[in-house]
Amino acid sequence: SAPAAPSLVLATDSYYDDATNTDGITNSKAVTVVGIATGNTWEYSTDSGVTWTTGTGTSFNLAADTTYVDGQVQVRQTDAAGNTSTVGFNGTAWTEDQTKPTVALSGADLMASGGSQTITFTFSEDPGTTFDLSDTTISGGTWLAGSLAGSGLTRTATFVAGTGTAASIKVASGVFTDIAGNANADGTDGDNALAITINNNAPKIALGLYDSTNTTAITQLLDGQTAVVHFDFTQAPGTSFSLADVTITGGGVLTGLVQVDS
Repeated sequence: SAPAAPSLVLATDSYYDDATNTDGITNSKAVTVVGIATGNTWEYSTDSGVTWTTGTGTSFNLAADTTYVDGQVQVRQTDAAGNTSTVGFNGTAWTEDQTKPTVALSGADLMASGGSQTITFTFSEDPGTTFDLSDTTISGGTWLAGSLAGSGLTRTATFVAGTGTAASIKVASGVFTDIAGNANADGTDGDNALAITINNNAPKIALGLYDSTNTTAITQLLDGQTAVVHFDFTQAPGTSFSLADVTITGGGVLTGLVQVDS
């Protein structure tokens, strides 16, 4: 009679979110063959039994970075009399993944001393719970406690600049993994780090008064006369400046604030 069908199991079912190691995702190529009787030969197939390869020992390797559907990986054994067993096969899909994940950082490269901004971490593969802010190397500032948010491929956190002149944020290699257990590889690419200039100089403003044609500087106004006021900043104020920030005494009205130079 034919021998019993052998069975297959991933040698390492690596994981970060499945404590039972049964998700079928691995960074190891090895498949262990169980149930080969002494003296029997065995062979395996990775294309649903179309082609067969003679096995040796008690294991064989899958192809790298390949997904196998249920039943695609098969094994069978043959006894000395030439009787061949039915096939054993993978009962769930298997994925062999050896691609190392990476992360890219994005944020503003200029901050005010004591200011804060949102830093975005964009991952090539979901790191699950293996990434947190302790995986970053920072200088010239601090992370706002409890600010790490997001899931999947995108996470964000709030960075607070210090009082120096520069700050940096970097994610080194080998600090988080993907679901297959591959550690990240970010040592040589440039997008895993962010350099920030910290501006400690308070902005200043100078006012100038020009005639109604905005061509000639003047120093005084007659009653009812219209003039153009220039607000010249040492640093662009963005949207933080408006006419509500101006105090007028002695009468008069300011209208029509326009940005003419960034």
